[in-house]
Amino acid sequence: NASSTGITYSTQTGQFTKIGLVVYAQGRITLTNNGSGVGVAVITSFPFTASANAVGKCFLIAGGSAATGIYLVMGGASTSASLYIPGAVADAAATDTNCTNTFSIDFSVTYLT
Repeated sequence: NASSTGITYSTQTGQFTKIGLVVYAQGRITLTNNGSGVGVAVITSFPFTASANAVGKCFLIAGGSAATGIYLVMGGASTSASLYIPGAVADAAATDTNCTNTFSIDFSVTYLT
């Protein structure tokens, strides 16, 4: 999340391929403790800076509260992506309350550099 105080992981893996200006990235994150921080759930340290916004897919494995259909949005000029949850009227940022101590996702995103 935006404040990563006390977050611990059992899995933090990722791979990427860059062809020209296009980056294909995928990974898995599994928490063992969601910590005491609060705020928007964010995946950081993508290998290259995105030149424009990109939307990626997430597959919830476990531990998500109200997180059905969770997806990520990578902002332009950023190496980070925020997690979002679809809503009936508007989508909302996933927060620490949506990511339990057993939260686990697989994700993939394609973006331009």
